[in-house]
Amino acid sequence: MTQYSSESLFKAVDTAGNGFIDKAALTALMEENNIRLSSEQMQQLMAFADVDDDGMISLAEFRLMMKAAARQA
Repeated sequence: MTQYSSESLFKAVDTAGNGFIDKAALTALMEENNIRLSSEQMQQLMAFADVDDDGMISLAEFRLMMKAAARQA
C-alpha cells in the first residue's frame, strides 16, 4: 500500500489549489474512497476538522484531523 504525506494528500484534495479544502472537496474525497456519510455525519466531520470555524479546512487543520484518525485506527 502506498503511503502519502498529509501535505501531498491535502494538495490532491485541494482541487482549487487555494490552500483550503471545502465541504464539497471533503465529500468528494470520502466518496472516492467509498466512505458513505450522511449529510449530518458530513457536517459533524467538517465541524470537527474546521477548528477555526471558517467553513474551510487548512493544511494545519487537515493534519490534526489525520492525526486524530490515525489514533482511532
